[in-house]
Amino acid sequence: MSTVMRKFREGCDRLSQTLGLDGNMVAVTFTDEVPPHLQSADPVVACQAIQDARYGKTVVLNKENSKCLGASYFLGFDPFSPLAYDYWVENEQSLYDKYAATTMVHMLPRPCLNRARFIVLSPATEVPDSPDLVLAICNAEQTSRLLGLHIFKTGVPAKTYSYGATCQSAIGVPIATMELNVSFIDLPSRQIAEFEPSEQIVTIPFSQMQNVFDSIDGCINGTAEPKFNRKGRVFLRGDWKKPSGN
Repeated sequence: MSTVMRKFREGCDRLSQTLGLDGNMVAVTFTDEVPPHLQSADPVVACQAIQDARYGKTVVLNKENSKCLGASYFLGFDPFSPLAYDYWVENEQSLYDKYAATTMVHMLPRPCLNRARFIVLSPATEVPDSPDLVLAICNAEQTSRLLGLHIFKTGVPAKTYSYGATCQSAIGVPIATMELNVSFIDLPSRQIAEFEPSEQIVTIPFSQMQNVFDSIDGCINGTAEPKFNRKGRVFLRGDWKKPSGN
């Protein structure tokens, strides 16, 4: 194992423990080569694949086994199909009409068509080579802390796309922009893949992960215990209590 991958695995393990994540962080790799034993013809739903990798399984998506029409477009396997409009408007009812659906498609980053033959999702601490993206499935506090670690050294806040299908916002958008994005996990995905109501997905490009790892010790969102945390916050809190009955 290379030094880079050893440090990456160790960093993911420490970050996961620091934040108290449920399950593994997920590595997402776009590749044209996958060992035959990992390839499968069984239909795969991308949001379920994220959950599978979170809980220890390696899953391979490709053009042939992608079960969801939207995911096939958002992940770059197929050109956009007009059938998606009918699905979003008439079946899923996540958008009001074709105009709204068309607007959404054009307002979000365009998927990287044919970027790779396969997309491999695996536990981050088991991935053999550098992935493209790293996903953390977080509750609201963990999301806030991860965003804080990400901004700690640069001061540059993440700009996120506020709504989209989970495969789109957690993988399709960040692979197109190569920037951090937060997926709020759309309701259909929550029902299909059994995400908790409080969970979101924070996606960070592999190239930015070392900066996050390096911020853990010095940042209040990691393990640091600054003076403000010990004294100043006591002053700011005072004797305030949540009103009874609420």
